[in-house]
Amino acid sequence: MALIILVDDDHDILNLGRVLLSQAGHHVLTATGAVEAIEMMNQFGCDAMITDANMPHHSGYDLLRTIRKSDKWMSLPVAMLTGRKERKDVERAVELGVDDYIVKPVDPLLFLKKVEQLLSKTHTEKPEIDLTRANLQSKGTMKLPVELRSISELGIVLKTPMKLQENAVIHIDIELFTELECQTPLVKVLSSMPMDDGYENRLLFIGTEEATLKKIREWITTHASLTRKAS
Repeated sequence: MALIILVDDDHDILNLGRVLLSQAGHHVLTATGAVEAIEMMNQFGCDAMITDANMPHHSGYDLLRTIRKSDKWMSLPVAMLTGRKERKDVERAVELGVDDYIVKPVDPLLFLKKVEQLLSKTHTEKPEIDLTRANLQSKGTMKLPVELRSISELGIVLKTPMKLQENAVIHIDIELFTELECQTPLVKVLSSMPMDDGYENRLLFIGTEEATLKKIREWITTHASLTRKAS
């Protein structure tokens, strides 16, 4: 059970989110704007926040930026719930420190699964320097062979020759998504565990469009019989 603040200027979304989260056993506070959400955080605290991107006066990006600058709330699990589906919008949210990106319209089952993932987030205190603030940004790309071991609507399991950094958000190209005629979604590393000949990595999709999710569901359904035969 968790205390979750849901922020959106759409009352229908607030009502739906409140019902879904309450039925899942969580306590829910709703706010129609960023200022009200900050006031609730300071007064009642919270375990996680889900916020819209587009809101009057102060956007969800403004709210996220404020949270990540706070020593008290910088590690708060935050998901963005929005109809903005462009990859640039997802990347902007990720750069500001969002933990997940949930695309509207709301799919109740997927929404609750995403919330479970959000609440399972853990933070390990490690020495760190913010290169952005220090004007020391250094960008690059990394290519390595990967093997897709499983896939669901939430994410994928990959085998890699090296350990992936937990909580890292990465771009990756997988042949299956070329077959599905869609772009591989952004993924976030949840865990990276050693195997006999590499690492098994569990990765969460971030900001997956409904059209892509539909193709994944159809592909899984079509190929499910192969799994049953193998067992």
